[in-house]
Amino acid sequence: MLMIFHLALMAGISKNDIDLSPKRLMKDIRHICQCDSIDFVDLKYDIDSVTNTIKGKYLKVVNRSTVIGYAYIGRVNMSGHSYNNSYEYFDYFILYNVRGKIMKVDIFNYEAFHGREVTARWWLDQFIGYDGNTEVVVGKNIDAISGATVSVHHITRDIVYRTNTIRNFLRE
Repeated sequence: MLMIFHLALMAGISKNDIDLSPKRLMKDIRHICQCDSIDFVDLKYDIDSVTNTIKGKYLKVVNRSTVIGYAYIGRVNMSGHSYNNSYEYFDYFILYNVRGKIMKVDIFNYEAFHGREVTARWWLDQFIGYDGNTEVVVGKNIDAISGATVSVHHITRDIVYRTNTIRNFLRE
């Protein structure tokens, strides 16, 4: 953990900064959409209305001036959970198709001491196809993970919120 922090400092990335252009997002878009020329256009839906702070970023994904989908890149803070006065969090992205249906969820930076199981591909793939039109309940239609209860609930809640935000954006 300490080595990761030092590497981040050497790279000029603060522990408090979210990498708003993770390489894995670009790689996944190219793989899923089978396109090479990709641009991102910021959507101005990136302000958290409760805290009035940037909590993440919504992007329109464009291939040669054609919208091919949307993405959300953000951080989930494990509120109330700290280790040595350093709060735990993870950074992740959601890739949506043009209708707002999830095509991929990936956690690319996990800075918590417990619950790493939520980064497993088999678990994150449960969200593929979700579009905000159904209720999501951990333990019912989303698998609970023993030992990762807090992480499971936090990311599930955030994915539902972010998907509903994209859905509202697409309705406008």
